[in-house]
Amino acid sequence: YFATQRFDRTAAGRHHIHTFGNMVGADFRVPNLDYEDLFRVVLDVTKSRQELLKSFRQMIFNIATHNRDDHSKNFAFFWSQSEKGWRLTPAYDLMFSNGIHGEHTMTVAGEGRQPAKSHIMQLAKQFSVETEAKQYLDQVGAVVQNWKQYTEQAEVSVASSALFERFPVL
Repeated sequence: YFATQRFDRTAAGRHHIHTFGNMVGADFRVPNLDYEDLFRVVLDVTKSRQELLKSFRQMIFNIATHNRDDHSKNFAFFWSQSEKGWRLTPAYDLMFSNGIHGEHTMTVAGEGRQPAKSHIMQLAKQFSVETEAKQYLDQVGAVVQNWKQYTEQAEVSVASSALFERFPVL
């Protein structure tokens, strides 16, 4: 079994949460959004470049780890009482997934089947985060290059670990 501490409930009480999909009125079952849409909402709702960077890093992680179940309910915001504003929740539902018809649920600069560095950098340029995007590509790339080591440490089955190796790394 796997258990994790919930981020929406603390000793201080429950945090008010809204998913990205709820905020834009999207049906998470229908692939009709792009990461560009997410980034615009992140900036509009949080007014924070740091939150934009967090969402950008998560996009890169999702692409590099073949997490194609990146629909609009898998990104959410919570109300930070201390900051008196919305912030991204910690990332969740991060796992290998082939997605619908082998595509990402949210496209990356219009590309859902095989988003590449060029698509990432197109969005990075659009949101003025090129330097950080390159750093995240390097960081996530280093982790993914050692994926087999991490799966062995976590006692992931050889069969499950091998699934990941079939797909290209950014």
